Formats: sequence, C-alpha cells, structure tokens
Amino acid sequence: MDPDIRRFVDLLQNATSELGRPYFALPIAGQGLPVYRERVYAYELYHQLRRCWPSRAEWDFVLNGEVDKRGHPLLRGGSVRNRIPDLLVHRPGDMGGNLLTLEIKSVDANVHDVSRDLCKLRAFCCQVGYRQGVMLFFGDRTTAERLRDRCQHAVNRAHGEADPAHVLIYWHPAPCAPAVQVSWTASTTVKRPDTRVGRPTQ
Repeated sequence: MDPDIRRFVDLLQNATSELGRPYFALPIAGQGLPVYRERVYAYELYHQLRRCWPSRAEWDFVLNGEVDKRGHPLLRGGSVRNRIPDLLVHRPGDMGGNLLTLEIKSVDANVHDVSRDLCKLRAFCCQVGYRQGVMLFFGDRTTAERLRDRCQHAVNRAHGEADPAHVLIYWHPAPCAPAVQVSWTASTTVKRPDTRVGRPTQ
C-alpha cells in the first residue's frame, strides 16, 4: 500500500476507535432501535480525524469535507462536475496533490446508492487524479461478507462506471472500534474485531 494511503488508514482507524454513541447510531424518541444517520456520523468522523490529524510540518495533506467542485476552473464537464465527495485528502491548490477521496454509507444503504458512490470514487480517481478511493461503511447489523457481496452487486449495476481497482472497502462495525478492511474477494477473510472489552462507548 502507498505509504500516504497507509498513513490515512491509520488515522481512520484511530478516529473510528474514538467515535462512539450517539454518533454511530442515533436514538430516536418513540422508536425502539437507534437509526444510522450518515450526516451525523460523517460530521463526527471529520471531528475525530481532525483531532488526530498531523501538523502540516509532519504531513502536508489537508482533510476537507464535502468540497463542491462545480466551480473548479480545471474541471469543466465530465462526471465529477456535479459530484460532491464526503471527504477529500489533498493539497489544496495542487492538482498533483490529490491523495484520497472517501464516501460514507451506513450498512443499510441500498445497492443503487452504493453503486452511485463507487462510480463517484472511480471518476475522482480517473478524471481528477486522486490516488485512491475509499468506501467506508458503518453499522453493526451486517457482516463483512454481506458488505462485499453488496459492493460486488453495485459494481455490476454500474455497467463499467465503477472499478474495484480504485476502491478500498472499510467497515466500522461498532462504536469505539477501529474500522477494518473488507476484501473484494472471498479468498481473504477479514476478522471482525472483538468489541466486548475495551473503552466504554461515548
């Protein structure tokens, strides 16, 4: 893995280890089970990433959330023009410094929405020069195998507009637990971390 991508993954795992309730699953008055809210989760993830982010002297990449590319002078037309990624890791003002784009989905997301985000990640890698796309799922009502199957169905639905070669899949399976990588192939089994013992949820 690219050392800069590896560094981001370490930061992501650190941040998800600190992300607890109610940001992971939001309690709703009058409803038994909490619900997954992507915007609530995304804002808290951004906060936790910023807390552990290296200084510019240590690492010159910047974390930005929901950067609107519609007014970018170098991105006229193409499939990225009207697409806003959840998180970007880049060097602002330097088209050669585009490191990573990340999309966030709850484990309840349907195949159509997952397919749309996988297409977005491929477009940012192929058309804007980002080195890596990351699809981050959060939620405890699934398994790594089901997430992998859903992503594979989403790629098939995209008719060539999505490509696993450009995307790493990560899953945040429980509050205050590190995100784990989910392999695109069944040959590699990703073990779910044991969250029974550890820091209390926040």
